Amino acid sequence: MTDTLVRRPKRLIIIAVLFCIIGVIALYDFLLPLIYFQQISVNLAWLLVPVGIGLFLGKESALMWAKIWCIIGYILLASIVTLFFMYSGMLKVDLYGKSHYGEDNLLIACLLCLAYLAAVALIHFQLYHPRVTAFFQAKLNPHTRARLERLSKRSTK
Repeated sequence: MTDTLVRRPKRLIIIAVLFCIIGVIALYDFLLPLIYFQQISVNLAWLLVPVGIGLFLGKESALMWAKIWCIIGYILLASIVTLFFMYSGMLKVDLYGKSHYGEDNLLIACLLCLAYLAAVALIHFQLYHPRVTAFFQAKLNPHTRARLERLSKRSTK
């Protein structure tokens, strides 16, 4: 009875809103060149919108997809940093409307990547917080919850 009364954690609401905002920005980034310039800009981050909505509604699949998107973020970050060091002479950093070129801006690029890493890691670790886990377990249907309890009892034996 008390499982159904588990409140939606504030951190989950913030993460869901962030996912929706990032997804809407990506959708705008995809649609604007298509409408005005007849160019296709591939940006699959718009798929974060349904993930954010699902997180807000407490869908278990949305939690899984949010974790997958965080892992994709780590992979993209590692690829970007690798390319920074491989092609540092061709590095271009856009910061506050100004473009900076060359190896001298490697520090700026690495600091931006560190900020990105901190944001993705913070979101990823918050998805594993006990309150978030309790919220999603309370949203499970009774059959799935009973099966998970049986599996956890077997693993402790």
